Amino acid sequence: MISEKIVVTGAGGFIGGALVHRLGSIGVEVCGLVRDEAALQKLQYMCRNYRQVEVRICDVRSPTALRQCLVGAHTVYHAAALVNSNVSEKLYYETNVEGTRNVCSASIEAQVSRLVYLSTSDVFGLPESTDNVTEKWRFAKWGEKYPDTKILATEMVQQFRAIGLQSAIVYPGWVYGPGDQQFLPSLATQLRSGVIPTWKRPTVKLNLIHIEDLLDGLILVGSRPEALGQDFILLNSASVPLTEICDAIGAFFGLRHRAINMPYATAMYLARAAELFAKTGLTRQPLITTAIVKSFGFQFNFDTSKAFAQLGWKPKMEFAEGIQSALEWQQDRLNVH
Repeated sequence: MISEKIVVTGAGGFIGGALVHRLGSIGVEVCGLVRDEAALQKLQYMCRNYRQVEVRICDVRSPTALRQCLVGAHTVYHAAALVNSNVSEKLYYETNVEGTRNVCSASIEAQVSRLVYLSTSDVFGLPESTDNVTEKWRFAKWGEKYPDTKILATEMVQQFRAIGLQSAIVYPGWVYGPGDQQFLPSLATQLRSGVIPTWKRPTVKLNLIHIEDLLDGLILVGSRPEALGQDFILLNSASVPLTEICDAIGAFFGLRHRAINMPYATAMYLARAAELFAKTGLTRQPLITTAIVKSFGFQFNFDTSKAFAQLGWKPKMEFAEGIQSALEWQQDRLNVH
């Protein structure tokens, strides 16, 4: 049982909120930091049965607010980040990079015993070979706001580690499951059109991790002494073809669809046009982004043996069971009937 106080940044998001809920469910004193009043009310409702859960508004871009929120914390999980948002590069940098600097600095000042930083497997770049990526792999930029700022933020944690911050870094893959409001919903929306565009042979597979498996790993990283100063890739190495994911969604919601393959260059052209339309206000959000084209255009391979060897962690959720739990949660929240 974890007895010390834990603080979770980004608790208004999918992963951060799920982590606060899990910690609360096992009796841990936890404070979830959210960005605004709407997120505060949502998380308070999610954790209404757990008296030891506190929710506070705190923007990671505010060093003063962070210092106040981290007082008395034993462990900090830093999950706050802009992920898939049509905002400026400046805001991405201020949130993902400067926000991480603020969290690291406040953690040192508050003398927290451990910072667990939620990075992403994207920091290892677009694959140039079929080799399995390990935690020692070099970082490589994508030319995209999210992965490139996450690289800078991860390097920030490493720099603070070098001057005494007790920390661990986690690199998850594509996270799905109950609570996901981006990955599976966006695929379901696309399926409603009856067409799934692909720009590489349909055998391309995605490295998924179910939210429950990720939470298991995060709790191990946050509580095991041997995790201090270490980095861990957490995902299911048994990757799943995108077409299989789409077939599962289509079967569940009764959506007929077919895959249409196009050249990678064509997909990139369409994505750039969609992003331009959104930037100029012609559309609210781009229908497709260059980051998504790159994500679905390369085969990524990762090695998760370190997490198993040092922590005894490995994913338990099989895809069929995991996708069922995710889609059941989505059923009443998506207008797909």
